[in-house]
Order: sequence, then C-alpha cells, then structure tokens
Amino acid sequence: MGNSVKIDSILTSKEAKKILGYISPIYDDAYAALHMLEAIGLQLDDIAGWTNEMFKAIIPQAMTGTTDFWALPYWESEYGVESTETSTERRLAKIYAAIRTRYAAIPYRLAALATAACGVSCRVAENTVGTSGHTFDIYVKALSSVGIDETAIKNAVNQAKPSHLLFRIKYEQGVETSFYPSISMKQVAKIFTIGQVN
Repeated sequence: MGNSVKIDSILTSKEAKKILGYISPIYDDAYAALHMLEAIGLQLDDIAGWTNEMFKAIIPQAMTGTTDFWALPYWESEYGVESTETSTERRLAKIYAAIRTRYAAIPYRLAALATAACGVSCRVAENTVGTSGHTFDIYVKALSSVGIDETAIKNAVNQAKPSHLLFRIKYEQGVETSFYPSISMKQVAKIFTIGQVN
C-alpha cells in the first residue's frame, strides 16, 4: 500500500486499508477505486464488529459493556433464571450461579446424588459393552430394599442424568477386610473388597 494523499483522505476503514494492500499499487491514486474500497471496507468493519459482539455474547463470562447484554434474556431462558432484576450485573451473577451449579453427570456425581437421596452409601457402575450399553447400575450398600426410598433415588438421578441413559437400582452387601501376606517383606498390605450382589 502506497502513501498517497488520496489514500489518507479517502480511506478511513481498517478493512479497506487491508484490501488495498492485496491489490495492485496502480489503484493507490484511483479516486473511484478508493471510494469503492472504502464502501466495501466500511461494510466489512461492521461485520467484524458484529462478529466480535456475537462472540462476546456467546459466552456469558465474556459479556462486558452495554452492547453485549442483548443476549441476557436468552441465557436466562437457557438456565431457567428469573429476570426480575433490573441490574445487568445482578442478572449476570444469577446466570453465573446457574452455570456453576449445573455439573456434568459423571458416575461420581450420580453416586453422590443417590447417596444423598437415600442416606446409604451408593456406587455407580457403567455398562458400555454389548446390549446393555447406555445403561448404568446404582448399587446401594444394603441387604435389601427395606428402608430405602427408591423413589427419592430415581427422582434425584433422573434430574441429573442424560436422558438417553437408563439405570437400575441393585443392592449389595460389602465386606472390607485387610489381608497381610507373609510371603515377602516388600508387600506390606493389600485390601480386598468382597462383595455380594442380591
């Protein structure tokens, strides 16, 4: 791109100046061509601005300024947040809180939910092989279902699990013991868990 007086007086668009760097230098002094590049460049500047604004609105944590808050109602709807507040900072804080409380449904979390629902230790075993794929089992450490609120477990887990997964509730009795082999001094202790599934 040349240093023509016409370029400095006509081109105000950042994108137009970039385009001028890609084409032949004979257009550096062409009045009509510079005006066309300026018109195209201004449109590209607008598109770049809208794209940057959209990028900031896609991620709630990136929202800053007054122009980016147009996406707040969409995020409130997505996370089920009531929009009774007038302050955008408070509305954003509610969305951030909703994002932090919505965790992935990993087996550890599902087991914790089941344990909290029934008050008895639970574990989750995924079934990913064969015809039982897309299922998992919740093992409740109890002798039987007597005194266990299966409805509470089902409600808690159904709210957190992905909808395409199915689960069964099973019961197991576990015994944990320490075993000290006397074969070698290097092996100090091994812990074995003996489980019985009903």
